Amino acid sequence: MDEQKAAAALAEAEQYREIARKLRGIAQECRFAEGRQELLDLAVRYEGTADHLDPRSPSGYLSGQALATGRCAD
Repeated sequence: MDEQKAAAALAEAEQYREIARKLRGIAQECRFAEGRQELLDLAVRYEGTADHLDPRSPSGYLSGQALATGRCAD
């Protein structure tokens, strides 16, 4: 992967992580258990998306050349 794509993927991953942090903060202020849980679940999904995009993550979609070679990253 070239450096420009890696930098863009990293920036996008960081945006997802920032949104997840904000969702957790909002969840802490929520008085309703169901609403709080929905916000926390959404934060977990955003963190997962960030991991998927992060080229530094072993499970990252863009990490290495696993897709190009057809091999899965361990």
